[in-house]
Amino acid sequence: MRVTIIPFVGPHISYSKEVMPKRNKTGGFVVIIRFERSSVCMGDDCMAPNPAKLNISDTASFKDLIYKIKQINYLPNVYGGKATWILYHGTKPMVVVAQQWEEAKYLINQDTKLFELFHNAESTDLEFVYRSQNEPDEVLNINSN
Repeated sequence: MRVTIIPFVGPHISYSKEVMPKRNKTGGFVVIIRFERSSVCMGDDCMAPNPAKLNISDTASFKDLIYKIKQINYLPNVYGGKATWILYHGTKPMVVVAQQWEEAKYLINQDTKLFELFHNAESTDLEFVYRSQNEPDEVLNINSN
């Protein structure tokens, strides 16, 4: 298993021939996930595409990944306290994250391991889409179908 970063809009996990990742204590591999997100305002545009990265075990759950993203305050809060984000894998919605919610609401099994979720890493395309101040429960309901 090898890790590299693919230039793409969204968080990525990829294996290639360039870098050999290290096994972690649970026997999985530590992978690098890079993130990019859309801007929330003109002042945020100067940092676009808002890159960040984190290391995480491929045996971590999807919920663990979202927790870490929230922990590093990657998705910005907005004035007024209502920012809604949705994470897509291709055209499939995976999770809704809202500034006004304590916990994200999942559209897929939150306990899915990253190595299961991204078993075909070369074709992985994930993207956080900012849904402005849309009501997060409505965004969740629309994307639950």
